Amino acid sequence: VPSAELVRFNSSGAEAVQAAFRVARAFTGKQKIIKCEGHYHGWFDNVLWSVTPDPAAAGDLLAPTPLPGTLGQEEREENLIVLPWNNAEVIERELAKGDVAAVIMEPIMFNTGGVLPLPGYLEKVRELTSKYGAVFICDEVITGFRVSSGGAQKVLGITPDITIFGKALANGFAVAALAGKKEIMNLIGEAKVMHGGTYNSQSVSMAATVATLTALQSEKPHQAIAKTGTALMDGLREIFTKHNLLFEIVGYPSVFNVRFDLQGPTDYRSAMKANRAMYLDFAFELLQRGVRILPRGTWFVSSAHTDSDIAQTLAKVDEALRSIGR
Repeated sequence: VPSAELVRFNSSGAEAVQAAFRVARAFTGKQKIIKCEGHYHGWFDNVLWSVTPDPAAAGDLLAPTPLPGTLGQEEREENLIVLPWNNAEVIERELAKGDVAAVIMEPIMFNTGGVLPLPGYLEKVRELTSKYGAVFICDEVITGFRVSSGGAQKVLGITPDITIFGKALANGFAVAALAGKKEIMNLIGEAKVMHGGTYNSQSVSMAATVATLTALQSEKPHQAIAKTGTALMDGLREIFTKHNLLFEIVGYPSVFNVRFDLQGPTDYRSAMKANRAMYLDFAFELLQRGVRILPRGTWFVSSAHTDSDIAQTLAKVDEALRSIGR
C-alpha cells in the first residue's frame, strides 16, 4: 500500500476516520474538513452529512447545503464542508481560504452510486492538498485489499497522506486501520495525539488480519476473484443486453456497481438519476430466488464464490428480469 508507512488499528472504519481527522488537525493546526456529496465515512455526527441527500433540498451543486443523515443528529457541523465529487475547482476554492485541515473521499464512489474518478481528478486533489497544506485522506474501507492488494490507490496511481481500511483487511473480522505517512502518524506514536480503544488491536482480529494479508500476498485470492468476477460482469452484460435494457456496470471483478437507465454519471447527483425503482424491484425478485444483492447497486465478489455460484446467480438474474416484465 503506497501510503502505509505507519499503521494504527481500530475496531471499525468509523472510528478510524475520527482518528484521521484528529491527527490531521493536529498536524496542520487547522480545523475544517472537506467531504464529498454522496460519500460515506461512518455514522458519527460530525461526518454523517450529505451521504444520500435529496438534491432538491441540497441546493447549489457547486456549494451544497450540508444535510444530516439521521434524526437525532446535531443541527449543524461548523467545521465540515460538503462539495461535489470529481470537481477539483471547487476543492481549490475552499483550500485557498487556508483553513482546511483535510480532504476526505472514497477513491471510487461505491457507497452511493458507483462512480469512477475522472481522469486526472485524484491526481489534482493530491496536488492541491499538498499545495495548500491539507491532509489528503482516502477512505478505502470498501476498495482496500479488494480492488488490489495495494488498494485502489495502487491501481489509480495516487498516494494519499492517510488511508482508512476495514472490511477486507481481516476478511470480515471487526478491525479497521488508519495508515499514513510517518511525519503525520508519529504524532500518535509520540503521544502528542491521543488514540485509544479497549478493543483496538485485540488478538482475534489481529490474527485474522495477519492471516488475510498473508493470503493476499500470494495474489491467489485476487486471481480467483478476477476469474469469477469477470464471468459475473460479462454474464450480466449479456443478459441485460438480451432484455434490451439501458444499463451500466462500473468497477472491478471484486466490487462493481450496476445501474439501469443511466450511463456515465460523474457525481452523486447525476448518479441518482438512475432508475432506482426498477433496481429495487430487480433486487427483490432476486431475493425471492435466494440471491441477495445490495439495494444501492453495489455487488461484491469474494474468493469463496465458485463458478457454480456465478452460473446460478446469472440464471436467477434472467428469471428476475422476466418476472418484472423486462
